[in-house]
Amino acid sequence: SFFVCMPQGWIRKINGKEVEFDFSKIEKIPYFDILFFSDEEIKNSHLSLKKLKKMSNVLVITKGKQGASVYMNEKTLHIDSLNVKSVNTIGAGDIFSTVFGLELFLSNNLISAGELANEIAARSIQHIGLSSINSNVFSKTLRKK
Repeated sequence: SFFVCMPQGWIRKINGKEVEFDFSKIEKIPYFDILFFSDEEIKNSHLSLKKLKKMSNVLVITKGKQGASVYMNEKTLHIDSLNVKSVNTIGAGDIFSTVFGLELFLSNNLISAGELANEIAARSIQHIGLSSINSNVFSKTLRKK
């Protein structure tokens, strides 16, 4: 089994039109194989990177146009973003996390997982709504493998 966590639903709260981050119970979550956060969440957490790394085998921090950082043991991997024309970024982090987790599970390769997740997420932001997960988005990328 592979235990993956994207805790956005646990830590994000809507207060009127504002999104607030509540990390008060984050230490109560169990240990994960992979834990995903956005850099925006990390900045609002007031938790150290060292503390977050202790919560999982692999910690992934997505950074939008700045790519992503992956931490495993004492290794740090930076995944550069792809330069694409963005139409809509909603859901890109979810797509990135899903593809990364699946590819890491299948390949046990951080670089492969990061590159594939980054490419598919980048292709997804070139579309709006459900068209961001169309078969062309995935098949063009998967054919390269």
